[in-house]
Amino acid sequence: MQTSSIPTDELEMRLRHLEAIVSSPSRIPSSSSSSSSLLESLDNIVTRFRELQDGDPAIEEFIRKYAALRNWLRDDSNDLERAFLDTAAVKEIILASADDIEQAGTRLSELESLKDEVDSPLLKDLSKFIPQFSPLEARYMEQRRIATNQKERYLQQLDSYNAFIDSTSRLFIHYHQVLSMTEDLVTAAEKRAARKIE
Repeated sequence: MQTSSIPTDELEMRLRHLEAIVSSPSRIPSSSSSSSSLLESLDNIVTRFRELQDGDPAIEEFIRKYAALRNWLRDDSNDLERAFLDTAAVKEIILASADDIEQAGTRLSELESLKDEVDSPLLKDLSKFIPQFSPLEARYMEQRRIATNQKERYLQQLDSYNAFIDSTSRLFIHYHQVLSMTEDLVTAAEKRAARKIE
């Protein structure tokens, strides 16, 4: 396999950059440390990436989809699978994923910025406030029960009032009919009396 034309120094600098993104400061090896070999750096990145994978649903989803397609994508005649990858080739493969690793690091930074919000005294004391909601909830339910009963009583009284108004209206109509009939009878009696006098 043909190695990359990128100078080794530049590859190492980009590798350090990736380490700085995915690792905490205490885990970043010094560039001047003789005990930190390239393979150790790659191992650190792989280890940290696995930690990110466990905590990032997007990465886990990608790995799951890749695992489902891995056998289909595999080509046993591919020389790359049977070839031994040298250090430069491994670095090139890892650096090709630099954007994804940087995005994961950015997400970690965003989560770190939320630490103060999560650790706020209000959220820490929230468990102490929860028992205080029970009396308020009970009081609200009692007030709601009283209001419901008052509403039902009001509707019953309103129905009774409407029934009274309807009965009274019917009574006045009947009374008016009786007066009209009485007036007609009186008028007829007066006419008969007038005829007798004549």
